[in-house]
Order: sequence, then C-alpha cells, then structure tokens
Amino acid sequence: SKRMSESFSAKIAPCQDSFLCHTKVRHSLLDAVQDATAEFWKAQAHSSKSNEPYTDLLLESGKSKHVGELGQAGLEEPQAKWPVKSNYFVFISQTGRDGSKEEIARPTSWFLNSICDVKTFLDATDINPGHDKTSEVMQPAYQCTHALVIISPKYRTRKFCVQELNTFMKRRQREPNFRVIPVLWRIDNVDGYHREVDELAWIADGRHNTPESFLLNVLWPKLLHVFDRPRLSYMQLKQELVHYIKEYLGVDDMPFCFQRFFHDYMQNAP
Repeated sequence: SKRMSESFSAKIAPCQDSFLCHTKVRHSLLDAVQDATAEFWKAQAHSSKSNEPYTDLLLESGKSKHVGELGQAGLEEPQAKWPVKSNYFVFISQTGRDGSKEEIARPTSWFLNSICDVKTFLDATDINPGHDKTSEVMQPAYQCTHALVIISPKYRTRKFCVQELNTFMKRRQREPNFRVIPVLWRIDNVDGYHREVDELAWIADGRHNTPESFLLNVLWPKLLHVFDRPRLSYMQLKQELVHYIKEYLGVDDMPFCFQRFFHDYMQNAP
C-alpha cells in the first residue's frame, strides 16, 4: 500500500550507499525506491481513470477537463436514497444552448408522456424555480429506468450535461437493466466522448436534418420499439398530435412530415 511504501522509504533513508542502476548512473537506494513508488501510483491512477466510463468537459480553449458525476456533499450512496422506479421513467438529458431543448427534447417529452404513457424528467419543465439544480436533478438521475441523452453540438461544453452523462454511464456499469440511449442531433460523431457512448449512439443519416423529420423518422419510431407500447388508433394519435401542434408550435396546419408519420405509424393500427 501507499502507507507501507512510505514507511519503507523512511526506514531506508539512513542508507545512502550508491549502486549502479540500468542507466549506468549512480543513485541512492532511497531515490530508487521513491522513483519506483511514484511510477507505481502514477500507473495506478491512470488505470483507475481509464476504467471509468467518463467523458470530459470540453472547455472554450479546446482543452478537456475531468468533471466526474453528479454529486452532493455528504451523499455517499445516492442509489440507496433514491431507488429505481418500478415503472418506465425516462430522464431526458439535453442542453438549451443550441436549440435541441425546444426542437427535440420538449416534443419528445410530450410524445413519451402522451403517446407512450411513459413518465419523463426534463429540467426545463420539472425543476422548481429557485431550487438547487444539483439536488433537483440527482433524484431523477438515479431513479430513472432509461436515460435519453440528446448529444448536440454544445452538449459536451455544458458541465451539468457531461456530469449527467457520466452518472448514467456509471449506472450502466453497475445496473444491467438500466439503459442509456445517446441520440445524435446535428452532429456527425461522438469524437471526444467515452468509447462506450460511441457504441451506444443512434446516428441518423443526413436526410433527416429538420426537427420534424428527425423526430418522426428516427427518434420516435425507435422509442416506440424500446418501450413496446400499445399502438394508438389513427384518430387517437391524430387528436393528440393536432393538440400538441397547436399548443406548442402555434400552427393549425399539420406539416407533411407529420402526415407521413401517420401513414407509417398506422400500417398496423388497431
């Protein structure tokens, strides 16, 4: 252990007899032990970090910074305090700095709640004003059954986003039933992210470069499959979607991509 090596170094300190090392340079026995100890702990630290499924924060300078997981002072076992929900519960991790919150996250939260009957957590709507964001986010981060991570151009530049992702990836290591779903929006790759994120990521082709096309042709069909939810009738889905379009998009006409989604969705409709 580190304490034992320090104790050993102290005991041999009086011994300064030099010996010929492999570099043909004379060193004291104490110097050799201290050098070997430093190299050992440096290797241990590197090995420990490489085994963690962590992504680093991307700074404005272009450098990376280790930020770890979501944390709260004095809380050592968050999973014991906040056990996983028994029913489906999806944490939607995103950043509002590049439009992904309004374009992708908010409509998908509606879709999961209204169409799939799956409860979601979205910080834009579920954090109480004036409350500490860390404590408000940690509970759903540990109670959720799925984490939907919308990786957009600015995602890795936001500390909370990276900490949320790291928390989810660490949970995935410990909990075989926990699922992380990284989705790429307006970004071609996950360079700079941990390799396990790359293995899990859903990457859409360039044809679906509008929010509506991405939602209806890529994300929502996959989520229907993930949660294996009962399919709604044509009229039920249309009623829900028209209401959503009017309330959130502020338009009365249904975009063509939504009409196409109806057609594809209703092939085997009840």
